[in-house]
Amino acid sequence: MNRCSFESKYWNDLQEEREFECENITHSESDECIFHDKHFLDNEENHKIIVEAFHQKIEEYLLDINDKPLFCIGYHLFDINIQGKEFLKSVYFNQATIRGTLIISSNFISHLSFRDAEFSGEGNVDFRGAQFSGDGDVDFTGAKFSGDGDLDFKNVKFSGDGGVLFEGAEFSGKGYVIFNGAEFSGDGGVDFTGAMFLKKDRVLFAAAKFSGEGLVDFSRAEFPGEEDVIFEGAEFSGRVGVLFEGTEFSGKGNVDFRGAKFSGEEGVQFNYAKFSGEGDVIFEGAEFSGDGGVDFQEVKFLKKGNVYFYHTKFLKKGDVYFSDANFSGEGSVYFSDANFSGEGNVDFTRAKFLKEGGVHFIDTQFRKEGGMYFSDAKFFGVTYFIRCKFDCEVYFVRTNFISPNEVRFGTDNLSNVSFLNSDITRIFFDESSRFGHSESEKQSERFKIFDERRFEKCIMKSENETNLNLEKQGLSLGSILTSYRNLRENYEFRLRYEEAGQFFIREMEMRRMYREKFSTSEKKDIPKENNWFIQKFSLTGLYYHLSRYGESISRPIILGVIIVGLSTLFWLIQNNPTGEPFIPNISNNKLDIAKTSVDNFINYSQISNNTHILKAFERSLADFLPLLSMPSDTKIGIIDFIVKIVGGGLTFVLLGVALRRKFERKYTR
Repeated sequence: MNRCSFESKYWNDLQEEREFECENITHSESDECIFHDKHFLDNEENHKIIVEAFHQKIEEYLLDINDKPLFCIGYHLFDINIQGKEFLKSVYFNQATIRGTLIISSNFISHLSFRDAEFSGEGNVDFRGAQFSGDGDVDFTGAKFSGDGDLDFKNVKFSGDGGVLFEGAEFSGKGYVIFNGAEFSGDGGVDFTGAMFLKKDRVLFAAAKFSGEGLVDFSRAEFPGEEDVIFEGAEFSGRVGVLFEGTEFSGKGNVDFRGAKFSGEEGVQFNYAKFSGEGDVIFEGAEFSGDGGVDFQEVKFLKKGNVYFYHTKFLKKGDVYFSDANFSGEGSVYFSDANFSGEGNVDFTRAKFLKEGGVHFIDTQFRKEGGMYFSDAKFFGVTYFIRCKFDCEVYFVRTNFISPNEVRFGTDNLSNVSFLNSDITRIFFDESSRFGHSESEKQSERFKIFDERRFEKCIMKSENETNLNLEKQGLSLGSILTSYRNLRENYEFRLRYEEAGQFFIREMEMRRMYREKFSTSEKKDIPKENNWFIQKFSLTGLYYHLSRYGESISRPIILGVIIVGLSTLFWLIQNNPTGEPFIPNISNNKLDIAKTSVDNFINYSQISNNTHILKAFERSLADFLPLLSMPSDTKIGIIDFIVKIVGGGLTFVLLGVALRRKFERKYTR
């Protein structure tokens, strides 16, 4: 009787490569034992022989108390049934081929390895009831599950010190992959890196608990199956992070993380993941809490179905990244009722929303200490920001709204929102939307946009400090003026002239308060605050005081009343209100009373004379109103022309501009 010729290398529980030589006796038709002769099972009559021989081997191993591992490396087995046993030492099924059904419901205290094993039978591979509580790994690295039955780890507990390794494993054929309710609470990691889930039926990790000390890693795994991939209610609460980096979900079914909880101490990474194929992507009710960030950078949501982040809670202390994410294909994107209340930033920079059904941020809460960034993002279709809580700084900087007529901001408080360098001339703002502080008593403050308030904080006496502040904030005087012009044009297009006028006032106020001056030290134009005199008495300043830049009807009327009143008072104190006014002649720097019209000398005694008052008022009104003719007995002088041109003309021009803006109803660009 000869010893089996099978030899192979394997990795032991210390991840050291070792040589294995089979010690079994050969059978009559081969130089290998019945377990290593791959043709032995081709004869169905040998199935029973293999089953009984393997069962005897297990019983003998357990009866023989020793420190040796159980080696089943390279075995060809059929219908394995190991229940109610306890293995104190390592068990190796490396490179084994298992046909038929496998049922293992035992306790493994040490290392268990099915590395590179192949499960190709028609029955189930069933580990329900098994417990892995030892100090070694549970190793299915490179294993192939190609049978037609289910792979079932339902409610299995992995509580040992080692890792749970499915790196590069391949799940193909028919049947389900079931990890529902499984508990991964050991000290080692959970590794599905590069695993291939090719099963035609569902992949189920529903209510699974990942609470161990190690990393949970599904990086570069592929789910191209025909049914759903379900992590519904799964809990990721371990100390180290969760990785779905580069994972590809390309199957026909849904990808469901509904109600999943990511509460570990480190971050969650879905960056570079790809959701393609058919079905929905569902994170409805999921919760991201604890330390670390949430990373969906450069994720591609290409599935034909919808992307759901309904009621999702982003509560982690770190940042939330959707930068460079791609939402395309059919369906819609829903962030409705989502809650971004963590401590870091929320970043959608350069994200592309190409979904045919649009993107919905309805009743979404942005209550973060950091900022919300949609800078350089692209919205290609229907876009709703309805009843959002923008309690943090929100930046739509250089954001591209491809179909602006389908974009709606139905949010009350936009006082922390920047639309710097974005074309918002055609998007829709609800009547309740406010860009300034709505609680402010000053009307001007209620329309002062967030960017102007940031700009004010940047202006310093030092040109260098001002320049550094503006560069850090990405601000310039011209960009803020453009934002106000865009808002004004938007509201005029919607025939909302009252609000449009307020934005025009804010634009002009910026021009009155600031100017750009070339800085020799910075070699560029730097904004500076105008001095008091320029703010009050420049043409822009006077335009503001006299008519609020043509937006006030009352100010020109008050101006006209004052001019008529002063003119009336002037004629009233003349001795003859219809004559030429008293203007003393000055010759050789001396007042020459003799050459003046003594008849028109100032006389206060006629102030109470009604006839005198009426003539003074009649002359003032004729001077002020261009279409009224002067009484025939009145001698016209230079004062009359001053009142008519400067007073009446200026007043009616300002009043005309204000009335035109107030009642104009035809929009022209």
